[in-house]
Amino acid sequence: MDGAHITIITFSSSTTGPLRRMSSSPPNYKGKSMSDEYDINNAFPKKYGAAFDLGGSEITVNIIAIRFEDVGQAKERKPILYNDRLKPIVLNRTNSRAIAKGYSGVPGYGDDMRQWIGKQVTLFEAMVSNPSGEMVPAIRMRIPRQAPSTGGQPTARPAPAPRPSVPPARDEPPPYDDYPAEDYDSNAA
Repeated sequence: MDGAHITIITFSSSTTGPLRRMSSSPPNYKGKSMSDEYDINNAFPKKYGAAFDLGGSEITVNIIAIRFEDVGQAKERKPILYNDRLKPIVLNRTNSRAIAKGYSGVPGYGDDMRQWIGKQVTLFEAMVSNPSGEMVPAIRMRIPRQAPSTGGQPTARPAPAPRPSVPPARDEPPPYDDYPAEDYDSNAA
């Protein structure tokens, strides 16, 4: 069997009569290409966002709400970040601390999650170790450098700090008065 040709047998939706045979590829589902339809991440959609949803790029989103919901098989109560661009995202301790505390000189939004609403956060994919030690993709969050200070409205970036002036390059080495000139002259005998 070469797998290039698919035969599908279906019941006719208008009658309970004989089976209808289609000998072509199945139609696209909801406008997705065949390769997208058979992708395992699309075949089993999730309620909450995952690294796959980022498509390999960084995305800056506005935080719309933080709600606590029962999540997973154990139905643990977890904070869920609702945003304006992707599915809701289950917050873990690492991402919550990144938003609350900030990083590398970028201040955080504080420990009270209610104060995060209306602010921006950048989502990106990182490879992390799961509890069994396997490396898996995960969503990580950080506050954008140009994070808005009020009401979630973007602000202009501050002007870059002036660069220190660099003295022009010299054609000759600097003078050294401590050594006689003949030490530098390769032709001296």
